[in-house]
Amino acid sequence: MNRRDIWILFIIFILIFAGYIYPLVYNFQEQETVTIFVIDTFGDGMLSHGDIVSSIIEQEVPNYNIKKMNVKKGDSFGVENYYQALTEIYNYKRKNNDEKVVVNISLGFYEAEGYHEILINQLSNIGVGIVAAAGNDDSPISFYPAAFEDKVVAVASIKGNSKTGYSNYGEYIDICAEGSFFTAISLPQFMSYRASGTSFAAPRVSSFIAKIMAAEDINFKEALTRLKNLSIPLDDQLFEKGLLGEGKISNWKFLVEYNRSKLVFNYLLPILIFILIFYLLFKKMGLIGIPYLFLISVVLGPFFIILRDHFLSLINSEIFTIYNLKFFVLFILSYLTAKVVTKFEKYFLLEIYFIINTIISLVLHYQEILSLRLFTYLNIFLIITLYLYEFRIYRKKKESTKVKDLNSNSFQVINSVKVNIASKEKFDEMTLYKLLKLYKNTNKRAVQKAIIDLIFKNANKVPLSYLVGKSNSYIIHQYIFDNIEDYKEKITIENLFTIIKYYHEYIEVIFSNYNFAEINNQLKKEFEKKEISVNRLLKIINYYRDASIIDFLLTIYDNYSQCWNRYLIARTVLELASENDREEMLEKFKKDKCGIVQEEVAHFLKRREN
Repeated sequence: MNRRDIWILFIIFILIFAGYIYPLVYNFQEQETVTIFVIDTFGDGMLSHGDIVSSIIEQEVPNYNIKKMNVKKGDSFGVENYYQALTEIYNYKRKNNDEKVVVNISLGFYEAEGYHEILINQLSNIGVGIVAAAGNDDSPISFYPAAFEDKVVAVASIKGNSKTGYSNYGEYIDICAEGSFFTAISLPQFMSYRASGTSFAAPRVSSFIAKIMAAEDINFKEALTRLKNLSIPLDDQLFEKGLLGEGKISNWKFLVEYNRSKLVFNYLLPILIFILIFYLLFKKMGLIGIPYLFLISVVLGPFFIILRDHFLSLINSEIFTIYNLKFFVLFILSYLTAKVVTKFEKYFLLEIYFIINTIISLVLHYQEILSLRLFTYLNIFLIITLYLYEFRIYRKKKESTKVKDLNSNSFQVINSVKVNIASKEKFDEMTLYKLLKLYKNTNKRAVQKAIIDLIFKNANKVPLSYLVGKSNSYIIHQYIFDNIEDYKEKITIENLFTIIKYYHEYIEVIFSNYNFAEINNQLKKEFEKKEISVNRLLKIINYYRDASIIDFLLTIYDNYSQCWNRYLIARTVLELASENDREEMLEKFKKDKCGIVQEEVAHFLKRREN
């Protein structure tokens, strides 16, 4: 991994960290400026109707003052309790006249009683905002209190950009919102709860209007005038006929209008993380990285789900239903099991497994027959099918003589194909070309080592500089140099010097395998071209304590006008020369015009005297 990729990973970590920290800071700073009353049925059970409605509001405006009013009587709600709750809210508002109050009513009647209308009018007249569900009978019949026009905001339910099949509609409808609800609940075991209805669309509108009131410090009626500009048209014939109000609320428009800092958190931040992760995966894996990106987005589902309201409103909410912990853990375990049993061999088959698994799960979810047992059977079937198919490919590839089949994750396949290529296939230039091409494109060390073995053993000449230059792995370089001694006759000296020109650290490894006579001629050529520094070549020469080196150094001595180079050669010759030859060398160097060469001669004589 290069430095750029490390920086990108660091940036992704910082962005994700900021994404999870921001809501805590934002919610801490947000003021409780609106009181929201929830009139509903609250029970002692695991998750009552009122609990769901309240949880939706608490998720949208966690720091607002939310008051729950239980009107439960028996298995449903009591009319008297409901009227009493409206009266209590009326008295609360009278005592707290300056406080902004919104009432969410996710229940109702198909008959409009006079007393009911009086209570609603009283609340409206003193500035209490009322939001009510429109009912779930796919009917245009008025449903109260939602149908008390000009006094109550009537909310219908939509999915995506069209009305749900159950939601009521009519001219009294003011606005629409998503009516689906899903959560994972932690009990002695994890389970999920799913529900839908206009009852769960209404609290989204209640909290939406409350946020408008808080953002501009305006009353309920003024907030309703802003609502039209903060809504999106629907793709529905009923909407075109004016039976679905102003369309659906748009959190995107709200953030653009009132809270652009949170807009960055909700949209720009996850998109940027998504793009950076995609860049890393695509760079490392190509197109096969796309399914992995999809898997990562599911793993980070709670973070990316904030994109749902604007970009992936229909698809996203269904995809992330897999985040039910039991299904999610089972899916990840089955995915990893599929990888293990297939020896991590065929990536595209594993992606097919992933896609099929997700699609079938969604289809079963829509048919409302998805269960943990069925999900388990599905995964067992897919894993067994995948394993049998992979085993068939595995057996077939072990008999292959094709170079492309070397590119495997299985050591058994790599070794088998390597033997087959060496023994059965004619090793011509085309085979060498294919091997070098695969060597360049693969990052698997086992595959690169197998290619190196094939080239060293079967090629007439080993393109050593290509093998070193096309791999950034120290392990592969070391593996190449460990094989040089056994195949010296296939490696040209020119090739060796090309390598040390760019990879200085391998000078000792390479030239410890060659005697001076083998590199003598090439050394002269390199000196004449002056493509390798004298200092580096002298370091190489120090490996060879041979009299012929002195003759070689003396032949190139007069080719250098630079005093430093002449000094280095003179010092080396004096160190290597025998006593009989040294006097003649000293006489030669004394006559050199370079001062440092003459000083070296003087120092040498002085050391010898001492």
